[in-house]
Amino acid sequence: MEILKRQVELQDAKDALKLYEGYLANSADSVSQGDSAQIYNRQDKLEQLMNSVTQCEVSLQEALLAKEAGMIIASREKEDAEGTGDSGLTAAQENIDLEIGKQQKKVLRLQMLLDANGWVYASRSGKVTDVAISVGNRTQDMASILYALDEGKKIVETTFTSEQVKHLTLGCVFQIKVKLMDGSSVTEDIVLSYLEKKLNDENYGEMFFENDNVALGQTAELSYKKRTDIYAMCIRKDLIHQSGVTGNCVYVVEEYEGILGTEWRVRSVPVTIVDETDNMAAIESADIMSSTKIVASTTKELKDGDVVRVLE
Repeated sequence: MEILKRQVELQDAKDALKLYEGYLANSADSVSQGDSAQIYNRQDKLEQLMNSVTQCEVSLQEALLAKEAGMIIASREKEDAEGTGDSGLTAAQENIDLEIGKQQKKVLRLQMLLDANGWVYASRSGKVTDVAISVGNRTQDMASILYALDEGKKIVETTFTSEQVKHLTLGCVFQIKVKLMDGSSVTEDIVLSYLEKKLNDENYGEMFFENDNVALGQTAELSYKKRTDIYAMCIRKDLIHQSGVTGNCVYVVEEYEGILGTEWRVRSVPVTIVDETDNMAAIESADIMSSTKIVASTTKELKDGDVVRVLE
């Protein structure tokens, strides 16, 4: 199936080249010698089609080599199953055959480079986004040229702090604003599709963004508004304290009848945080009602049972 697919691709590439060559022959008189831009575009298109044919030929040869190597391995395995060969020799021969296949692929690619006089052409249209090589320097072992396909997806990359991530989930909608080269701007909604925790209190996020007017490498402005429910009890986050026994708690003041008359005493009440923003928190507690007085500020550190003076 792989070989048949490569054969079809090669034939399609040859047909496209032949068709374009016929088009050039028939329209040669319509292009004036002074129209250098149009001549260049036609020559560039012709070179792309010729390169596509070469790429398809290489792919077909690689498929044929892979099939041949697979047949050799299958033959060796059959000999082992029938007990007619030396298993040690068979394994060694398989490794040799595979290595030969790898070297043949390298030779094919070098031959293609030689046929193109050292020029490297991309098999599909796109844009070079980064070049990590320079004249006179050693070529690095990793990718030296980064290439983005025209039909590939554009990805917005960003980082979030741990505090920001608390309000985010996969699938939440951001608004992206990008300033274009002509001074105008484009604003769209995009979805958070990937989130990964990194070191140093950072989290990496990705969002797909499809807009042909936005160039690769541009900086975008992201904004996010979290929609929350309406809660009956919301207080400032600084009014919530930590208790080693009950966890989150707030201090409330209640009236008591003492020997000196009516007095106010402090009581620690455990609460559950059901939602929060940067400054506010929605809480739930069986001991807190609408008439409960929560301590908003104090002049000293409080503890259960303290008698205090209440200032409205």
